[in-house]
Amino acid sequence: MLPAGRWASTGLSRNGSATSDASSAQAQPATERFTLSSPDAPGCMLAAAHTCDGWAETPSIIWSGAPSGTVSYAVTMHTQVNHFETHADLVVYDTPQWVSELPTTSREIGTFGANSIIGRGEYAPRCSKGPGMKDYVLTVFALQSMPTVPDRQQGVTREELLSSTSEITLASASITVGYTRPTNS
Repeated sequence: MLPAGRWASTGLSRNGSATSDASSAQAQPATERFTLSSPDAPGCMLAAAHTCDGWAETPSIIWSGAPSGTVSYAVTMHTQVNHFETHADLVVYDTPQWVSELPTTSREIGTFGANSIIGRGEYAPRCSKGPGMKDYVLTVFALQSMPTVPDRQQGVTREELLSSTSEITLASASITVGYTRPTNS
């Protein structure tokens, strides 16, 4: 179950099911919901192993219940630093429709886009600054076709990916995970 207050801004119901955008999502049977989870974030708290306080491993991301017509998936992890600034830690696209998980430390599934921390096509582990809880949003997008993205050597950014998938997204599912750095960091 998600901690109180953390589910409202993610488009999730209290049981973690994603709500879909009715303008672009195809109808699904009442028993099927597009959902996302991460065993590496029990209780929606990101394990230290997936941050710069640990081994900097990409967290495992699992999804199910994608709408019919899904051809590929895109996955992102980001944090909203302030009203104007977003940091993207993970950008993955061209994930085939038969895939339903990005395992921990995955590099073989999909195409990695550029994170906004170091600008390369890889996971940039969370390295939160300042005291207190920080929130990070994991999102998976079910796409009706492969996205047409810019040809960039250093990798496609989250903004470029979102722009290229806006018209082909059937549904999306998100969870917000938190992390608090140890006081000696």
